[in-house]
Amino acid sequence: MRSVPELISPTVRLRESWLASREEWGREVHQDGAGLRAGDDVDSTISFARWVGGLLRQADASRPAGEGHVHAGYWWIAEDDAYLEPSRCGTS
Repeated sequence: MRSVPELISPTVRLRESWLASREEWGREVHQDGAGLRAGDDVDSTISFARWVGGLLRQADASRPAGEGHVHAGYWWIAEDDAYLEPSRCGTS
């Protein structure tokens, strides 16, 4: 039986499949809604964890958003313990 894609909070657990998705998009291609900004380093395990932590902090309304910023929640689409590219959701 095939599992159903689900929305989850960003997690370091999906690092390998997230990086594979980024490679398909292209390293320098803007991905709307990904929270990845120019200059963000996500290649090493440590830098990816730091970036994911930043995404999670942006959604934490108990923390100040910072001058000129608002809180933002990021959601990833995952299935079978893998990050799905938004363009591939619902396809076989």
